[in-house]
This record gives sequence, structure tokens and C-alpha cells, in this order.
Amino acid sequence: MSDKLYNEFYDPSEDFRREPRAFCYEIATQLISQAKKNTGESWYEDKDTIKGILLLLYTWNFAAQKTKKLNFQNVAELMRNTKNHLKFLEKYSIRTSDHDAWDVIKQIFDQFSSLLGQTGTSKALSLLNPELFVMWDTEIRKRLNKELIRGIMNGESGEYYVIFLKGIQNIIKEYRIAEKLPHNLVVAKKIDEYHYVRIVMNKKIWQHNEKDNSKPKPIKIYLPNNLRGRSIHNNVIPTVCNLKNMLVKLKELHGNVSLLKPWEKRSYDAYGIDKVKIKILNSPKEDWKEIIRNHILRGSPSDFGASCVDVYLVAYVAETFGSGKKRFFQYVKEKGISQKDNTAQAIWQVGKGDGVFLDILQDDGTVKDIEFFKKWINE
Repeated sequence: MSDKLYNEFYDPSEDFRREPRAFCYEIATQLISQAKKNTGESWYEDKDTIKGILLLLYTWNFAAQKTKKLNFQNVAELMRNTKNHLKFLEKYSIRTSDHDAWDVIKQIFDQFSSLLGQTGTSKALSLLNPELFVMWDTEIRKRLNKELIRGIMNGESGEYYVIFLKGIQNIIKEYRIAEKLPHNLVVAKKIDEYHYVRIVMNKKIWQHNEKDNSKPKPIKIYLPNNLRGRSIHNNVIPTVCNLKNMLVKLKELHGNVSLLKPWEKRSYDAYGIDKVKIKILNSPKEDWKEIIRNHILRGSPSDFGASCVDVYLVAYVAETFGSGKKRFFQYVKEKGISQKDNTAQAIWQVGKGDGVFLDILQDDGTVKDIEFFKKWINE
């Protein structure tokens, strides 16, 4: 089964800001900008450039043994030795890089890597030329090397890094990544953030949950602020009809959808029940939950309507901002979904109610079935 990582690429900016160190890249970037302003073409050797690199690696690559050996002198020497290659690459971006650029990138990566290591090198190069270089780390390499960009191994050389960048270049074209981002954003940087959100942040939380099962504790899960590209803020106002009642009525009517009430029909359409109607009608009530759960996971989130997406919205707010109806109402108003309490009540009632019926949400809106949500956000 092919990896669907990029199928519904979205702007990861908001989700990435939930990483506590996100601001460190911004500060390091500000130091680079200050160096350019103060010294012009000599900015590669400016003290603020060195500070920016050290700050970024001390915060984002602190566990690496090579990072612990970095200092102002050895980074400054590296910059002196590579500035000509760096200047040559200024005219390239990840979308325009060609044979001439790849040759230089191989050389410069190997020079940087001898001091910074393969992960630290990608981070430093991204800071120096964010339009061209894409960051990676061990988890990202493992995921991409399986199917999406084979042959990058663990990134031990410039040759592997160029294979990675070429793969990213192809992915940008194939999945129309740039078209899915606002025009003012740097594509290479947003791809890095997307990798980090989808691959690294999720895994950290799931591993944390699995470390100690001896003590009961609340489920924690990272949920993105969209459902595989499907907005959770638009087209999420439902008719107040819960899934369970609609299915019961459908069974009573022997599948005659035309006899459903208008609000029942909206719930029917929101879950795309047409595709599983025969299964529902031919199955006992106790099997309905599993049929609907599998149906949701097999489909694309963009194919489902308000009622289904409301389940995810309730979980997202509960896991990210706090559980309970009161906090949910605040979120609905803060995000401009609606300023009306009765609308927030409808979303909460349907989303939480259907989620509880499907055994994927708790009564306070938090996640009950973490495995279901893992699949829902990553299918």
C-alpha cells in the first residue's frame, strides 16, 4: 500500500507553532537578516550568522554529539570555507534546482556534515537558504525512505541528501504542493514543517502514551487543525439529528431514503450512508458502529458532511484547548464559526453524540479510541 503522506497536504503553520521550540527558528532567521543588513555580501561570516546557526542547532539538534562540540570558532571557519558555494546557490530554490546546483549541494553538504552531522547540516543550510534546503531528521528519513523517496538511507552523505531534495522537488510537482500554500510562504520550509507535524510530533505523543501503561492517565493525542486537508471550520453546522436515530429510522423504513425527514436526510448524506446502506439494512444493530467506523476510515474527509466532521471538531477542541461544552462554545465563537449559542450547541450535540455512539469519544468530548483517530488523520 503506497504512502499517502502528501495526498492532502495543507499549510502546517498553525499546527507547527504548537511545538515549543518553533520560535527559535524565527529568532535565528532574524539574526541572519540582521547580518545581511549590517554587512551586505559578507553576511556569511558575520557574527550574527554564526549566532543564528548555533542558536538553531543548540535548540533543534541539541541531542547530537556533534552539536555539543560546536563553538563560535569552528562554525566561523566552516562558513569561511563554504561561502563561495553558498553564494552560488543563492539563485536556486527547491523548485528550480538543476544539475549544476546538485553537484555543489553534494560538496557543501559533505563539508557541513563533517562538523554538524547530517541532521544539523540540513537545519543550518535551511537557515542560510530557506528557499532551497529542506530539513530532515532520523524519523523523517525513515518514513520517506520506505516508499516516497527511496535511497536516502540515513543521510550519511551529500549524495543521499541530493536524492532527498530531488525527491522533494518531484513531490512538489506531483502533489501540487505550492498551489496549496499561500503565495507568501516558503515552500521548502512549509514542507519541513509538514513533515515535522505529521511524522515527528504525532510519534512523540503516541510513544509517550505507550511508555507507561501501569498508571491510568488521560489519553493525549496530537490532532491537526484540519482533517487531512478538510477544513474543520467551514461547512460544519449540522441539522440536529443524531446518527443512531437516523439509522434506526432508515431500518424501520426498509431503506426508503425518500421517507426520511429533512433533518434525518442531512445526517444520512453527511455520513455518505448510500455507500453502506445495504450493509446496514442486512446487519444487526450491534454491528452498525463498526460498519460506520470502517466506512469513515475508508473514505476521504472531503466526502463527508457536517455531522461527521463535527465528531473530529469536538475531539480537536477537547484535546487541544480543553474538554467540555463551555470551552467548545468559546472555540466556536473565537474561530468565527458562529456567534450563536444554539449553533454551537447543535455542533456539540451532534459531534459529541455521534462520537460517543461510535465509541470513539468520551462524554466530555475527549478521544476514547486513540487508534481510530491515528488512522483517521493518517490514512
